Amino acid sequence: MSNCEATFIVQPKPKSSLKDVNDDVQVQLEKAQSITDYLRRINDNQHAINQSLFKNDYLGSEIGNAETALVILNEFIDTAVNLLKSVEEGEGMR
Repeated sequence: MSNCEATFIVQPKPKSSLKDVNDDVQVQLEKAQSITDYLRRINDNQHAINQSLFKNDYLGSEIGNAETALVILNEFIDTAVNLLKSVEEGEGMR
């Protein structure tokens, strides 16, 4: 949220014709469309950021799982190396 606050004050001017009022309404609708487009871009960017954060959370979880898998793999390899060493030592005693 921004610390800036905008206040829009519309002061109707006395108009004598429907065409003049219609022109003012058209200008206000064009301004409203500009703000709507701006808000749509913000929403699209926010959606893209949320998707990115979701992917980052997922990847972070996967990285954590990969680290756990590496620890387990290291334990398996250490066990295999120790078994091979015990076989070598056993054969050396014969």
